[in-house]
Amino acid sequence: MKDPNYTIDALLSVGALKALVIDAWTDSASETADRIAEALATRQDVIDEAVPNAESVLVGNWEHIFSEDGMERARMCSIVIDNVGRVVAATIGRDGKQRDASETELADIQESIEDNDVFSDPEVHDFEEDVLPTWAADQIHGRFLARPRS
Repeated sequence: MKDPNYTIDALLSVGALKALVIDAWTDSASETADRIAEALATRQDVIDEAVPNAESVLVGNWEHIFSEDGMERARMCSIVIDNVGRVVAATIGRDGKQRDASETELADIQESIEDNDVFSDPEVHDFEEDVLPTWAADQIHGRFLARPRS
């Protein structure tokens, strides 16, 4: 795999892979190995398609104002920006916990990042170049799995 940050624990956190491990009790060892290899390849394909240059993304924290219950509230977000300036993953802090941003929230954060011209001068905003973090890869793959199939 390309990303050295992937661990077996992180990969097994994906529901589809957990199901494969549970199914392994009824498969032969070679069938299970083949199914896990296929699932991992599919996961990597999804990530490669969503973030073509995952070895070089911008990672940082961003305070964003969200409208919640008719009020505006500032929330600290962890954000990943790809090499063309798209916000590809984000988590939002609330009540001491982080949760994945929804598609709507990602679009809202994207607008804020563009309005503040973060991509043209990321260092000023404390964004650093890094590899795609595991939490972001999990989020991208999770969004893919949640999409309706045609």
